[in-house]
Amino acid sequence: MPRWMRTLFAVLLLARLLPGWALAVGDPAAAAPAFAGDAAPLADASGPALHDDDDGGDDGGDDGGDRGGGHDDGSDDGHEGGSGSDDGHEDDGHETYDRQYSFYGQVRWSGERTIVGSRELVGDDPWLPYLAPGMRLEVKGEVQGGRIRVSRIEIKYPTVWAYYLGPAQVIGLEGGWIRAWLSGSAGRDLFKLLPAAGETTPLLVACYERGSWRSVPLGLRPDARPPEDGWWRLTGSLSGSGVAWTLAGRLPGDCN
Repeated sequence: MPRWMRTLFAVLLLARLLPGWALAVGDPAAAAPAFAGDAAPLADASGPALHDDDDGGDDGGDDGGDRGGGHDDGSDDGHEGGSGSDDGHEDDGHETYDRQYSFYGQVRWSGERTIVGSRELVGDDPWLPYLAPGMRLEVKGEVQGGRIRVSRIEIKYPTVWAYYLGPAQVIGLEGGWIRAWLSGSAGRDLFKLLPAAGETTPLLVACYERGSWRSVPLGLRPDARPPEDGWWRLTGSLSGSGVAWTLAGRLPGDCN
């Protein structure tokens, strides 16, 4: 066999035994393994590059995704059940809150101070002076230590009532001046009765609906007719054994 044929045979045999070497010698580009990640960021089906911005920490963020994770700094943004937020701060040993909550509780004491549960209600809500022990309330407000600064009060129980401040004999009772919470549609029942020392001007709080005063006894019923249905405050002047009433202002809420 001629020398050149033996040389060609040896080259072909060596190529079969070492194919990677032959590719590297014959075509350098073909020998390079192709890894897309070495060249560019991965792309999704629509084409834009997907970048990973994870720097090794978990920032807890969720850009509006279904999980709603967001950044958790220990606060409640107020969207769960309308509960408001606890900012977790303390001021000289007193808890402070920067958003409002709704509280449900029973009045334990009323007068110069009104206590619901274990907290005192403070503020200028127009219903505060007319709350009676035993009433059940929904209070919206801000907790400040042992107090709730009230923004709104809704009386849940009793549902039908009126408040009277004045001489006891006007409603058929004995004694001096009283604070009486009358209940029932005609005001024949007493929800609560407390003494009222030092008062000189009768006061009535009642709801006017469909041409009549709810929970007000006949002997106490005002002649005044308000311009609209709802809760009203009336001031009185003593006239014989009765009281002449004058409208003094509207209170929030309706009769339901």
